[in-house]
Amino acid sequence: MDYLSNSEPWDVIIIGAGPAGSSAAYRLAQRGLKTLILEKATMPRPKLCGGAVTEKALSYLDFSLPDELINCHCYGARVRYGGCSVSSKLGRRIAVLVTRSTFDHFLLKKAIEAGAEVVYESAQEVFRDGDITTVKTESGIYTAKVAIVAVGASSALIHPLRYNYKDNEIGFCLEQNYPVMNPDPYRDLKNMIEISFGVGKFGYGWVLNHGSYYSVGIGGLKSLLKNPLEVMRKFWVERGFPLEDLNPRGWPIPCGGINRQYAVPGIITVGDAAGFADAFMGEGIRYAIKSGQLAAGSIIDTLSNNANGILQTDKYTKQVTRVVHSKLKYALLFARFVYRYPNIFLRISSRNKKVISKYLMVLHGKLSYKSLLIWLLVRLPILIVKEFILNNKSEKYGREKGE
Repeated sequence: MDYLSNSEPWDVIIIGAGPAGSSAAYRLAQRGLKTLILEKATMPRPKLCGGAVTEKALSYLDFSLPDELINCHCYGARVRYGGCSVSSKLGRRIAVLVTRSTFDHFLLKKAIEAGAEVVYESAQEVFRDGDITTVKTESGIYTAKVAIVAVGASSALIHPLRYNYKDNEIGFCLEQNYPVMNPDPYRDLKNMIEISFGVGKFGYGWVLNHGSYYSVGIGGLKSLLKNPLEVMRKFWVERGFPLEDLNPRGWPIPCGGINRQYAVPGIITVGDAAGFADAFMGEGIRYAIKSGQLAAGSIIDTLSNNANGILQTDKYTKQVTRVVHSKLKYALLFARFVYRYPNIFLRISSRNKKVISKYLMVLHGKLSYKSLLIWLLVRLPILIVKEFILNNKSEKYGREKGE
């Protein structure tokens, strides 16, 4: 194919109009940089995701979400493991539930209002040639001083930095939305999230009540989730949904906290493309927004000093390692502990509201995974003893009842 050049060079080209790409574009355009977003599908477009946006993620935005965008305000969680279940609420909001198609479209519109331009074309290749970064699409080429790759975890556009993730470095999720039933068996979840552990090895399931529909899904580490459809089928039926209506869709999600290359001269990755997602619960929107903002900041600093876009690479890598990767590293440690010893942690959690409340504070942003780990490890011996006593009492009661 003969490629045609599309107009004069841009300051920045952003590939992907998800939360990471739009957050970067919004910041860049605000500062007057000539910013182009390349998005493969017209917005709003369907997006697989449970749609939980944590309070910490919202705190990164310098604008509020309109009321019509929020399906539900969440103040607590119900955690299930085996036959145990425990609910806990905070006196503050921990997250909102949104429909990702409208949420992503809203963020894109904010970027456009700030001055960014969008072209609906699918990027096929991105590479550096001298002082210019080139992006090829189906119809031609676009050039810029810098490109931000804000695509999904499985995109081939990540290859200038590294090849695809290994199976033990990436998770896989299946999800399906289902209309709210009448009567609604999950009406008590309108201000809560439900998380079920022990669903598959190194995996979990969720039910989120968006008001007019439920988001139902499962996720786990790809290397251990050998038959995700079977896991989803079992979870779907167990949670009371008709098997004949099951038709889930899946997507990969990166395992954050692993050392990776985030940028090369003239090309920066953000969000899922950079591997920024919570290894414990799969939260990615928080880190997508933040990494997009950090990428924009490093580019603004570089170009304001009349540099050609290369100097931002090291600056971004240092910032994102300190601000994002360091947080995800402890989320990965927490996930490995929980999933390696599920009978210890999850049984304790499913009986102990204090443990759940501490985790809710992580979602709210008042507590880090590092602090949660320290808090838990200090108290773990006492919690284990209490769990042992409770188990003995339950077994004794069972024997006496049997007699």
